[in-house]
Parts: sequence; structure tokens; C-alpha cells
Amino acid sequence: MRLFIAIPILADKQLQNTVLSLKNSLSAEKITYTDLQNIHLTLLFLGDISETLVPEINSLMEAVAYDHDPFEMEIKRLGLFGSSYDPKVIWVGAEPKEKLQALHEELAEAMQKIGYRADRQNFVPHFTLGRIRKLTDKPHFQKSIEKYTDKKFQAMNIKEIMLYESVLTANGPIYTIQGVAPLGC
Repeated sequence: MRLFIAIPILADKQLQNTVLSLKNSLSAEKITYTDLQNIHLTLLFLGDISETLVPEINSLMEAVAYDHDPFEMEIKRLGLFGSSYDPKVIWVGAEPKEKLQALHEELAEAMQKIGYRADRQNFVPHFTLGRIRKLTDKPHFQKSIEKYTDKKFQAMNIKEIMLYESVLTANGPIYTIQGVAPLGC
């Protein structure tokens, strides 16, 4: 099973409208957008894991979640992964970074019990909005993105984290919830 631990994001009207506006502005570009029904903030990507470990993963996830109170998360700032010359991904950030960072680190430490090895990349709390395939008008693209670099899109109360299975298909990933861990319970 291909597993990850994440916070589900339910896009409100403002975020939906912003994404639609951005898509319309960049309609000439080759960008594959994430279905807003599938957006989530990945706290920890576990990778290919044996199905027999799912109960233990859920138990470890619940223990970490128990030590964290529910909190308000702000979805804000549009950013890019890749260079400014050759951007690859459009992402939307999330705060408070310190709470999300703490969840990420504690989950990574807990999952070492099942053989998880942390990667060296810095954790950037975000969700992927789109993958850039090809840009034909980079100045227009940059100008469109800059409109949203400091924008606050929505706030939401975070009360749980979830274990997801991801099945990759030709039509995009299919996510199935394999476990839920309430915060602070």
C-alpha cells in the first residue's frame, strides 16, 4: 500500500473562486491542476508499506495526535517549487508552521518503529495546486502568480489527522482513508 498521513482540506468558496480565477488567467499554459476534492496537506509520506502494518501505523498516529490540541490553520500564500526560470509546481502554503512542523517531526520519529526513514528535505507545509507541464508566456505566468503570493485564502479548524492510501491511476490518484486520529483526545 502507498500510504501518507495528512490533513484533509475542504476548499471553501473563496479558495474555489481564487483557483478558478487563476486557472482562467493561465488557461493558455499547460498546467495539470489538483482536483479540489483531493487536496490535503501531507504531514508525512510513508511510501509503500505492508498492509499488515496499518493497525500499528494508526496506533502510532493516534499517540502523536493525542499530544496535540486542535488548532486553526490558515491557508495562504501561493508559491512555486523549482526555479523561477523553470517552475514545476504551484503550491499553497499553510500556517501555523510551528504546529505543522511539530506534527511532522513527531510523526516521523514515531514511524521509525515501523522502519520509516526520514528524508533530508525540509518540510514545507503546503498542498499542491498544480503541476506545470509547459509555460508559453513566463512573464504573464509570473504576474498571475504574484497576485496571490501574500493572499490569505481561508482558515479552518483542524481536529484530526488521517492515514490515506494513494492508488495512482491514469485519471489521477484515488485516495482512501485508512485511519483517523483526533487531536487532543
